[in-house]
Amino acid sequence: MLRQLSRARERFSWRKAATGALLAGALLFTGCNDSNNDFFGGTGGQQGRPINIFGITVYVSNNGAGNAGQVDQTDQVFTNQATSTPGNNEGVDLDPFGNLYQAGDLAAGSLRVFSKVKGRTTAFNVVSDREITGANTTLTNPKGIARANARGLVIIADFGTDLASSGLTVFGENAGGNVPPMVKRNVGARPWDVAYDETNDRLYVAFTNGTIGVFDTFVGGNFAPGGAPTRVITPVDGNNAQLSTNIHGIVFDPLFNRIIASDVGAANAGQGANFASDGSIYVIANAATATGNVQPVRVIRGDQTMLGNPVDISYDGLNLRVAEKANNKLLIFASLYLDTTTNAAPDVSVNETSPESLVVQPQTVVTSNDTSDLDGINTITSVITSSNPGTGAATTGEISRLNPALTTVVTTFGANNGTFPTALFAVESVKVDRLGNGYATFDMGNTGPGGIFVLNRVGTQRNGDNLFLSEDRVITGAATGLQSPKGLDLVESRDAILVADLGTGTIRRFGKNADGNVAPTLVTTPGVNPWDVDYDPRNDRLFVALTNGTIGVYDNYFANNPTGAPDRIITPNVTPASMNIHGIIYDAANDALIVSDIGSPADATDGKIYVISNVATLTAATNNPVPSVRIAGAATQLGNPVDLAFDGANLYVAEKSNGQILRFDSVRVPLAADPNRAPSASIARTAPESVTLLPPASNP
Repeated sequence: MLRQLSRARERFSWRKAATGALLAGALLFTGCNDSNNDFFGGTGGQQGRPINIFGITVYVSNNGAGNAGQVDQTDQVFTNQATSTPGNNEGVDLDPFGNLYQAGDLAAGSLRVFSKVKGRTTAFNVVSDREITGANTTLTNPKGIARANARGLVIIADFGTDLASSGLTVFGENAGGNVPPMVKRNVGARPWDVAYDETNDRLYVAFTNGTIGVFDTFVGGNFAPGGAPTRVITPVDGNNAQLSTNIHGIVFDPLFNRIIASDVGAANAGQGANFASDGSIYVIANAATATGNVQPVRVIRGDQTMLGNPVDISYDGLNLRVAEKANNKLLIFASLYLDTTTNAAPDVSVNETSPESLVVQPQTVVTSNDTSDLDGINTITSVITSSNPGTGAATTGEISRLNPALTTVVTTFGANNGTFPTALFAVESVKVDRLGNGYATFDMGNTGPGGIFVLNRVGTQRNGDNLFLSEDRVITGAATGLQSPKGLDLVESRDAILVADLGTGTIRRFGKNADGNVAPTLVTTPGVNPWDVDYDPRNDRLFVALTNGTIGVYDNYFANNPTGAPDRIITPNVTPASMNIHGIIYDAANDALIVSDIGSPADATDGKIYVISNVATLTAATNNPVPSVRIAGAATQLGNPVDLAFDGANLYVAEKSNGQILRFDSVRVPLAADPNRAPSASIARTAPESVTLLPPASNP
């Protein structure tokens, strides 16, 4: 695709200097994009973190006859870097992990999640990506979207086929398949785009009748049950005459409390002969309280602007980027608030066929360690545990959030509903990602296949509710091969879920956005039934807890994609010999392996914990190491220590047979010839099956 940078002004002026600053990589504040992304450190309504504009990436959703379904990845001035094919054609947004959310109406209404979009040149793939579509979704013509990051919601402006079928549709961002929305509201006018102010729980909606709807307390107020906006803003001129015709793009700037909106005017030649030149941009001050007829503090329109159908906009804190569809352009208006020119030429103009939407991604997305790899000393906000006393029991499937001191149960959640009743299944291991999304394996015994629940924000927000397929999803079915899955590990850097399946004696790898009856991307058979796994992302090494008392090690796991036996077997040099390894943690900062041995499942006193040092240097000749730390004995309360979690210093243990979550502080420090140490803290829980930790979400 031809891309040509055009000079907006030949003469040097302060405006050209502003453009120079844009091209030179000045530090900007990113407050929002087309739907007010809430990346860590810059939640809606608060000042965002400074970013260098040379580090940002822009994603452009196309909707032309030859490029609908494609997304172009560009740099800050729209130089093309890659093209992928997510397959939808409307509004785009990003989550902090770098996954692209894209609405579409090429066929049935759809919302797709395209994993790890940066650098991808491939098409949508059900193994790694997922889609919300089908009659139950009610999606007809979804256009702009916005994410409510803390709550884990996707808010969709569905233009519909008429007023009755249009409205605001909300899903949990982890939903998938043909599922109903959490809510759909007809709001009295047909919406095209949305922007969400997360700090103040306020939604701004671009209506195609030329007005802007404002919904206060949108999420907390049950998604505007009456349907009507709290306030309606109509852009007017100095004579109080309405300026706007057909608002499409909308942005909220939390730093200056302003709305930026784009007006396409006539959408096509049938609506007006000047459809390719009648577009406008409005900047409206005091967004949080503005109501009624409001005169914008700046209007951009006229023959020099190249604005005809500015269908979407994105603002980085200084520069406004525009998807100009009628004129097949991507535009940048630099220093939006510093200039007051109405008929202003864009500072950057690049050819792009039928651009429909765009979103800006800062240089930094979540690249920190997974919650199972908290190397060094870490602050912990929550301890999350599952209960598994057996099918049909009162707490079966319960996932609880505890405080780190193990003195308080903060929230409880039931991973069950009518489709997955506790009479049929039991939750096994739970892990959470940095956003608090839970991934929980479940076992249905002889009544059906096992699987993985993906539970929206269970580690941060959910309390007192149950599995809800409008915001959660389930990976299960014959194609998954899951029979009795136990421990799992999340590997965000590889976009993967690794599952130890006891029933098939395998380790199964799935995409982190997998959904439904989907095949694994890799199946590994270690030769001994596995119970748990822990992946070391620094060295591409997988450690496997094996139920014969040994530990399997796969070197270069993702590089080699092994299907058979481990490269090495570690056998702890202990007396009596280790019997049944369950929990496993690799401490990369200290090159130490921490494992739990449940001994006999029927014995509530024979559990043990071993710390094995210098793991990376173990060879075939030295793979029988004496643990540097051993914890065992009556004082420990260890009987069946089925799972472990480590914050870099302190070890948390799910002790199932004795009904406790235990914490052993400074676990790597050996006590003088006495392994029979009492836990530093504990809390009673019914048959805890797993334990995992969540660090602060604001410190990715």
